[in-house]
Amino acid sequence: MGKPSRWKIAPAMLVLFAAIGASGQTFTSLLDFDGTNGSYPLGYLAQGTDGNFYGVTNGGGVADYGTIFRLTPAGQLTTIYSFCAQPNCADGTYPEAGLLLTSGGILYGTTAYGGDLSCIAPYGCGTIFKITQQGVLTTIHTFESTDGATPWAGLVEAGGVFYGTTLDGGEVPCNSFTRGCGIVFKMTPGGALTTLHTFDYDDGAIPVATLVQASNGDFYGSTNRGGNPGCFALGSCGTVFRITGSGNLTTLSKLGAGGAPDAPMVQATNGNLYGTTADGTIFKLSPGGKLTPFYQFSGGEQGGIYPDGIIQATDGNLYGPTAYGGSNNDGSLYQLTLKGVLTDLHDFDSTDGFGAQGALLQSTSGTFYGAASYGGNEVCSEGCGTLFSLSMGLAPFVAFTDPLGRPGQTVGILGQGLTGTTSVSFNGTAANFKVRSSTYLVTEVPTGVTSGYVTVSTPSGTLTSNVPFTLLP
Repeated sequence: MGKPSRWKIAPAMLVLFAAIGASGQTFTSLLDFDGTNGSYPLGYLAQGTDGNFYGVTNGGGVADYGTIFRLTPAGQLTTIYSFCAQPNCADGTYPEAGLLLTSGGILYGTTAYGGDLSCIAPYGCGTIFKITQQGVLTTIHTFESTDGATPWAGLVEAGGVFYGTTLDGGEVPCNSFTRGCGIVFKMTPGGALTTLHTFDYDDGAIPVATLVQASNGDFYGSTNRGGNPGCFALGSCGTVFRITGSGNLTTLSKLGAGGAPDAPMVQATNGNLYGTTADGTIFKLSPGGKLTPFYQFSGGEQGGIYPDGIIQATDGNLYGPTAYGGSNNDGSLYQLTLKGVLTDLHDFDSTDGFGAQGALLQSTSGTFYGAASYGGNEVCSEGCGTLFSLSMGLAPFVAFTDPLGRPGQTVGILGQGLTGTTSVSFNGTAANFKVRSSTYLVTEVPTGVTSGYVTVSTPSGTLTSNVPFTLLP
């Protein structure tokens, strides 16, 4: 069974290579995939409670339907699951998005295909799963088209409930999309799914980017198609939208030709959200919903073209990869200040990867980790993909499993050197906590807390959270 396309769309080999940039950054190629341990990795690595990183590959593994892997900070890879391990691929095939770590230490994710193979036969409509860090996978929802199909995006957790999208399903047909224009859903931890919104092309079609919850409690996302009526013939465009937890959707912007956003946005500390489009634009979205271009990649050597995924790091700057362009036309890694000044940090050269997709992960050590979907080992026709790290000399910090919540809610905190922690404070208000390991503790949001940064006092010093904790109304 090959993988359908709606549109374009063994031990690891340790590579002892590091490139030191002029400003002190250090790029390290950690490993090449070789097919047996996965191929075509996607970005969006998740840091686990054990201090390791977890991610997916879109191919490779035992049955060549993709894998879930664990990566140590030093670059040692272990395949913890290969998809289509169950009869008729009931556990899903071809994951297209990264994993979500929940407060309980369980990872959740989606597969775009597999599950019930009679749905959009013979491919299957996809699944939602949970997996322990030891590799025990449980399928918690199998899509049947009527409740959505082909979940290309990952999940976001809010208040113990999950929210996500599917790029198929919904109203059929939808402006010649015979499988529907996609939906937004919410799901209980047990897998009970409720459709919150069905796209109708006018308000967008084919949502492929993971939703992001902003500090106002609403969710922001994008569609890869739809919006402007003339865009069906052009094959791109798309929309940017806001949706409440109860399903009230507002279309904030209908993009022009070449828009087609396919990566999640990030909310920066200035309150604005930033996202990327296929035509090489980074846009800024104000809290009120006004969208303006922020930076335009030229496609030349400086920074590359086709930005895919963006984060704000602890130094306040935006970071991300471009899939192509740069000095070798294999893509780049860049830093972009909130004043719009771009610095090219690394140009890929195919031996260390190309076609990097997905946002980088800034681990609690301060170092960035990411994936290039192609390049590296030439066992695959275009290379099986690589994993890498990038150090900018940024200091360690602590991070939440969920940075939004209410008093009484249990919150997980990731870090390092947490054994012997003496206090946890939410913006100056002391909280009860329990250390689970040197890399993980759980705490309870205290009564009377206000939004602000969380500090953790450890034997080696005080660590501050990378983002403020936001108290939800």
